[in-house]
Amino acid sequence: YEDALSDSCQDILTNKEPIITKQLRAIVKQPQNTVDYDQKKIVNDIRENLLQHQQLLNELQTCLQAFADCLQQEEQVAVVQRMKKQQTNINR
Repeated sequence: YEDALSDSCQDILTNKEPIITKQLRAIVKQPQNTVDYDQKKIVNDIRENLLQHQQLLNELQTCLQAFADCLQQEEQVAVVQRMKKQQTNINR
């Protein structure tokens, strides 16, 4: 489960984020590449791109929180196991 969460977070950072950033760069370059451009369209395209970035950030936050929760659960299990082992050693 931990590996799947880590892979999911990595996928967001490695695959999804660069695509959206590349799209934003292309949108921003549009006015530079032409004399006649639709300002409203560019503003709306930038807004849409920023919403996509926000969705990715939200997805990443959810993924990171799940990963942190998983690590915390693993730590709690390890503590219980150490306590049981110590108790077993004391009882010998």
